[in-house]
Amino acid sequence: MHGSRRIRTFGADPVSAVLRDVAGHATSGALRPVVDRVYPLADIAAAHRAFEPGGVVGKHVVTVPRRSVRRSPVSAGCGAG
Repeated sequence: MHGSRRIRTFGADPVSAVLRDVAGHATSGALRPVVDRVYPLADIAAAHRAFEPGGVVGKHVVTVPRRSVRRSPVSAGCGAG
C-alpha cells in the first residue's frame, strides 16, 4: 500500500514454448512488420522529424547503402581461432 492507492507491479516471464511458437510464426512469414515509410540514410533528419508529432503506426526504416557499411577495427579482429 502506498497512501490510499495500491501499487501493483507486473512482471512478464514468457514461457519458452510461447517464444518458440512466436518465432515459428515469424520464420514462416505469418508475422511481418508493418512498414510505414522508408528513408535513405541521406534523409535521416526527415526520419527523425516524422517521429516528432507522435502517432506513428508502422515502422520507419532507414536504408544504408552497402558502401557506407564498414567493419570497425574492433569487430574485424574478433573471430574464432
